[in-house]
Amino acid sequence: MMGPPFLPLDTLDAEKYSIVLDYPRADLDSTIHTINVLSGMGIDGISFTGRVHIKNISILGKGHSGVVLLARLDHKITALKIRRSDSVRSTMQVEANLLKMANGVGVGPNLVKFNDNVIAMKYLDGFGIGEWILNMVNDAQSLKYVIRNTLESCFRLDCLGLDHGELTNISRHVVVDDNNIIPTLIDFESGSLCRRVSNVTSGAQSMFVNSALASKIHTIYDSPRPSVLIPELRAYKHNPSYETFQGLLRVLGV
Repeated sequence: MMGPPFLPLDTLDAEKYSIVLDYPRADLDSTIHTINVLSGMGIDGISFTGRVHIKNISILGKGHSGVVLLARLDHKITALKIRRSDSVRSTMQVEANLLKMANGVGVGPNLVKFNDNVIAMKYLDGFGIGEWILNMVNDAQSLKYVIRNTLESCFRLDCLGLDHGELTNISRHVVVDDNNIIPTLIDFESGSLCRRVSNVTSGAQSMFVNSALASKIHTIYDSPRPSVLIPELRAYKHNPSYETFQGLLRVLGV
């Protein structure tokens, strides 16, 4: 099966793709500068593919601080996060350093290269965990595997003292690999080392308490009701430890 087509950077139509490479301002000079920066990083091609669209141009994703594109770096497919021109963040370096820390405990897509305006990381071919749970999984074994691995990643971040910041809406912040159903936490743009960590509690509540995900999960296996789960979440929040985390996993049945 053929992969997506990659457009060489040296012949890329800067004016046509300025709405993506300098989103949302679409300034031509800034776009040309971005192309030069990407070339300097070793990027030799970009594929405008994905399920998100900006004025009929396909991309992998769009967030508060950047747009995500598929690229080729050193003959390997890579995900590029390019800083939005209207981002309140003046640099991508903080997010990149948080991702690097997360990588150190086996969490997040592997960081490849970064600078002030671009983060290059491993491309994850999969689906957001929300879509995966709601539309793609029907067997308890696979579901429990993904839930457990997701929460174990959350626990490692808690132990690291790194709060992800957006796991109260976990659906778009975990990607489940399409081939081996391994979940990966993504998007560390709201991460912090200063506030109290709540990755495990936020992630568990997002999946199991009063949500569409909770309802779907309960149709696949006998997951605990909130009245049973919430005391375990409080116990973990009061005393985050390996023991209270394992107790939470037991109650969740994963």
